[in-house]
Amino acid sequence: MGNKLKEIPFEKWPQLRDLYRHLIDSPSCYNTIQTFIDWYSLDPNVPLTIYTPSDEWDKDGTYIAHLPPLDYLYCNTLKDDLSDLVHGLNCFDNSNMVAGFQERLLPAVENHFLDSGLTREQFLSVGAEWKTISREKALNFNTVLPNNITTKDLDKSHAEQINDVWPHKSQDSLNYVKHLIKYNKSVGIFEDNNLVAWCLIEPLGSLSLLQVEESHKRRGLGKLAAKLISKYLAENNAPVAAAVVFGNVASRCMFQQLGFKANENVYWFVVISKITFKMSLVQITQVQAVRKLRDVYLKDWPQHCVGFYCLDNFYNWMNLDGNNKHLKIYTVSGEDGANSGLYVIVDRYQLFCGSLNTTDCTKLTNALEQLDWSLGFKVSSFRECHRPSVLSVVQSKGLQCEYDSLTLLYYMPCDKAKQLEIGCPQGFYVKPLSSASDAEVIDTLWPNRHDGSLFLIRRLIDWNTNMGVYVEGTNELVAWCLRLQGGFLGALQVKDNYQRLGLGSVVTRATSLRLAEQGNDVMALVNEENRPSRGMFENLGFTVTDRCYWLRTYPTVENFAWPDGE
Repeated sequence: MGNKLKEIPFEKWPQLRDLYRHLIDSPSCYNTIQTFIDWYSLDPNVPLTIYTPSDEWDKDGTYIAHLPPLDYLYCNTLKDDLSDLVHGLNCFDNSNMVAGFQERLLPAVENHFLDSGLTREQFLSVGAEWKTISREKALNFNTVLPNNITTKDLDKSHAEQINDVWPHKSQDSLNYVKHLIKYNKSVGIFEDNNLVAWCLIEPLGSLSLLQVEESHKRRGLGKLAAKLISKYLAENNAPVAAAVVFGNVASRCMFQQLGFKANENVYWFVVISKITFKMSLVQITQVQAVRKLRDVYLKDWPQHCVGFYCLDNFYNWMNLDGNNKHLKIYTVSGEDGANSGLYVIVDRYQLFCGSLNTTDCTKLTNALEQLDWSLGFKVSSFRECHRPSVLSVVQSKGLQCEYDSLTLLYYMPCDKAKQLEIGCPQGFYVKPLSSASDAEVIDTLWPNRHDGSLFLIRRLIDWNTNMGVYVEGTNELVAWCLRLQGGFLGALQVKDNYQRLGLGSVVTRATSLRLAEQGNDVMALVNEENRPSRGMFENLGFTVTDRCYWLRTYPTVENFAWPDGE
């Protein structure tokens, strides 16, 4: 640490805290500093120091709290000018996680890591919705225990169990868990003296590490733990808040059901090398890193075209919308990721995965095991060589499948697709689809229609190549073809009263030609038993080059539905 910081003595911490009284419900504000005051009052030897880079901290509230054994920093300022905060953060090296800071501080924290010599690909940001509920509502929570269920505070003997199943487990996380158990209120839920669910309070003063063992999910125990901690905070006249990681839809829905409201966003930044997710699974947040991973699949073209076009799709989508909170792209860190090209993509309820390794599925299996499968996944268009990984995880987690379907991969190289002629018959015309006028028609008639499919259809029309066949005069849409996230032609359909006119072939040729003009090879997946579609693709000149599967698992949580518009 450099020498530009001044320590704020403990006796002045209440003065610092009170500067944030008007932000009592916000992260790293009043309640966080009160947590630090409580820790020091409990144990004057607690490893915690609060610094400031500002000569006027008693007016501008600029502070940086350092927990040396955990390598955590908490910070804030009331100033619009963040330069003092950046200078203060730069007094620390980049080995510290900057934790639980407000969204408006993102430029300062990012500059700190960049100033330390890192590139954007070398540090990871984790964002969460900051949800709060009034103390009055929390006090009214029903916390009656089910039969055979007991509760008590956690102790250090429970730390390893909690840390082992925490999705954000890292090199230092066990010490972090022990620290929270020692200094903060916690609740454990027990059945037959076995810990089956728990909830802790993090330094921000909010609910944290809420978890239920796999064997006890779908029994409302997570909600019970959340209500118990919320009620405790309310009874102690403290704000009641929870940070729910972007993309954790199950938790978000649970807190919404309890009455929590999203107020703002909160973030954590850490150097990727510090993270030891199981099997080093790390999230990619930078669009250029996705492009770099995609280009690994150019090797031995077109052997790995499935992986290339899947990653290419999401690379393009990230460029269109860099804030897609339900899109998560993972790989493994270091040379393992670079050499294997391993990727795991979660797009809402769909899961895409792949690897250059077509014989040893160990790493892909371990990566898939790290995901939360509780909402169910539609594992989409994965190659047969990776099927053992998916089936292994389904079996190990005791999941039930709604379906498990084989499709054949039909392939046509770009140069050949450019020679296709659309040949639209008289009385019809071809043009790209419109989500405003065509999405509901397509979704209503789609044999694979499901909860959330209209949102998917609209997004595919808006963001991907597609074509439709329309009736001249009436402009009725009668045939269509979309390009799915995996890069395949899909949702190919002709209305019943317009079949046997060759319109399926027309719209396939039109979509294939458009893709080829964009420089793409063309791929399609066809059910093995669908002889008419197979015949059409073969007549157009497509050849079968691989076999891919679609597998959907049932959720293990009850009463979940995607929020409107998502």
